This record gives sequence, C-alpha cells and structure tokens, in this order.
Amino acid sequence: MSKYKKIWGIFFSLFFLWLALRKIDFQTIPTVLSQINLNYLFLLILSYTFEMITRAHRWLIIQEKEKLTFKYSFFGLILTFFFNNILPARAGEFFRPYYFAKKDLADSGETLAAVVLERFFDGVMLLTLILISFQNFTNNEILRQASIFTTAFYAIILVGILIAIFSRSFFEKMTGFIFGLLPKKLENFLSNLTHKFIDGLSTIKDFKRLIKIILSSGICWFCSVITVWLGFKAFGLEDNLVLASFVLTVLSISSMIPASPGNIGVYEYFCIFTFNVLGHSAEKGTAFSIVMHGMQYLYILILGIAIAIIEGIKIKEFSPQQPKNKD
Repeated sequence: MSKYKKIWGIFFSLFFLWLALRKIDFQTIPTVLSQINLNYLFLLILSYTFEMITRAHRWLIIQEKEKLTFKYSFFGLILTFFFNNILPARAGEFFRPYYFAKKDLADSGETLAAVVLERFFDGVMLLTLILISFQNFTNNEILRQASIFTTAFYAIILVGILIAIFSRSFFEKMTGFIFGLLPKKLENFLSNLTHKFIDGLSTIKDFKRLIKIILSSGICWFCSVITVWLGFKAFGLEDNLVLASFVLTVLSISSMIPASPGNIGVYEYFCIFTFNVLGHSAEKGTAFSIVMHGMQYLYILILGIAIAIIEGIKIKEFSPQQPKNKD
C-alpha cells in the first residue's frame, strides 16, 4: 500500500472533519443525544445484523462454491469491513480474495471477480435509490453533480464487465497491452489474475442466478434503509422511508471518497450535509452521525476482533497488494 494513499486518506478525513465540525455548537450535542429513544438502539443493532446476514447470503449466490459455507461467507464479510475500518485506502476490499484462498475455499481471481460483481450490484441498487430519493432535491447542485458522477461511474463498470463477458478476446488484448508496459513478473501475475477474474464473471450469464443476485441485493439495501429509518425513529425524526433512503444514498456516494480507516470525517460531514438539506440543525446531524457511525464501527470492530482470533488471522500477514492464491 502506497504511503501516499495513507497520507491522502488522512488529509481528506481531517479536511472533512474540519468542515463538519467548524460551526457546531458542541454544548448542545449532549442535549440532543439525551433525547434519543433508547428502545430503538436494540432494533438498530438487530437491523444491522440482519443486513450483514443478507449480504453474506448474497455472497453465497454470487460465488457458488461447494466448500464455501455461510459461516465463511459471513466471516469474510465482517473481516472485509473490519480491515476497511482499521486500514486506509479501503484495503479490506482485498481481504476476501486473500481469506478464501488462505482457507482453500475459492481461487483469489474468481473471488476478486465476485467482489467486482458485488460492488456492481450495489451500484445498481444505489442508482435505484438515487431515482427514488433524489427526486425532491433536484435543485441542489451538489446532489445533482453527485448523482451524475455516480451514474457515470457505474456505467463505466458495466461497460467493462460486458466487454469482459461478451468480448473476452478484446478485453484480454486491451489488458494485455497495458500489462505489457509493466515488469515481466508483475505482467504474468496480473495476466493470470485477469483470466481467473473473467472466469469468475461467468455468473452473470446464468439468468436464474442473476435474478437471485438482484433480489438479494434489493433485500440487502432495503435492510440498510430500515437501519437508517430506525435511526430517524430513535431521534424522533420524520417517519419516512424515502428520506431515510436519501440519507443512505448520500452517505453511500460519499464512501467513494478516499479517506482514513472507517471513513471518519467524510461520514460525519455528509451526515450533517443531508440533515441541513432536510432542514435539521447541524448539531442534530452530528449527534445522528455519532450514534449511527459509532454503532456500526463498534459492531464491526468487536465482531472482527472475535473472528480474527477464532480464525488465527494477524494483520501483519495480510498484504493487500498480493492476495494469496492457491491453485
């Protein structure tokens, strides 16, 4: 991992944290927090747990492997989030290929393809939420630009996936030309990974599995909306799933910004931003971000440490640049 990525991640986090907190009246934060309906905190944790369960189940559909059970799918998911929370530059995204190869559950190249597919279908759901929730905020230039950027980003990914699936020779020639500019050892490693990556994309050709993935993705994101909605309920805010979808959508788009581990700073700023758009005070947005971000971070931290201990995983053995491969 480049030290420059770490530096830039820390810079972005500090910058957005400064933007978020520069005009906050910190004396009112305890008052806002004291008004939380604690009855909803348990429901928040329960909803977030169900969200993780549905995402782990979706992974079993995306990457059908006889050895891959729900246990390892769930472990891999939590550890991915765990490493994203403690390492910069979203290094945890490389962990599942490493983890499944280490466990001899799946080839790292196929798992990497499955990660791309998972993120792509997340993008499809995100675009759906944009269409549903942004319709009332089209006059906001920042939101309009964000929706355009997100649409373009996932459109490029879709084009790349379609080329890899339906014009494999062209895709391999294109990547081969790019890899040919690199040192021979790295060229061979990336070429081998690309072949396995394309093999892993064959999932999308199976229509029944494709429908299952789409449906399971919808369930995953609906659970995410419910989690935010329960957060609204805890703070006594609008009982409205569309507004909860709006907050979730903005926070999801903001997660694309490179930041320090756990997306600290960026999450808080955009949480306050959405609350301002909805007509709520920055202090209420800050309190909401403390509860929601804190709950998710501690949940993943506790489970991640427990699973790492159970699986005998050490941070120093994980190298994000070169996921372990077992053939």
